[in-house]
Amino acid sequence: MSVEVDVIEHLLNVEREAQQLIIDARTEADKIIAESKAKAENSFNEQYGAIHKEFEQSEISSKEEISKKHELSLVEYEEGLKSNKKDTKAFNSLLDSLLFS
Repeated sequence: MSVEVDVIEHLLNVEREAQQLIIDARTEADKIIAESKAKAENSFNEQYGAIHKEFEQSEISSKEEISKKHELSLVEYEEGLKSNKKDTKAFNSLLDSLLFS
């Protein structure tokens, strides 16, 4: 009976050691997963930041270009209006004929 008890005790010790190995393995796996997740998040944030900055710069330059084109169009339009001769006599005559005839 002593041999059987010794065998059972030995098996229980082996089971405890196996359980401790599983706990250690889970702890190590959790650590590795956490480190990998942190690295992946850092990498994502760096790449996202770079792309975001690139889009922001592109947006700013596009807005500036559009604004310059708009200003140029307004100046050209104003110059076109100024360059046209105004015939106030004919305009007044047209108004007189439309309003008072």
